[in-house]
Amino acid sequence: MAEAKPGLRKPTFTKVEQLRPGTSGHTLTVKVVNTKMVMQMREMIKSIC
Repeated sequence: MAEAKPGLRKPTFTKVEQLRPGTSGHTLTVKVVNTKMVMQMREMIKSIC
């Protein structure tokens, strides 16, 4: 006879902003709605000096 498979937990939905550092066990599907260009470190150093 086949062994019983362990039951799956029900998913818990949360927002990315509610996640805390150091937690684990999250599977995320996200939609990027906005981006911001960040300067490269070399360009930042050149602009300061």
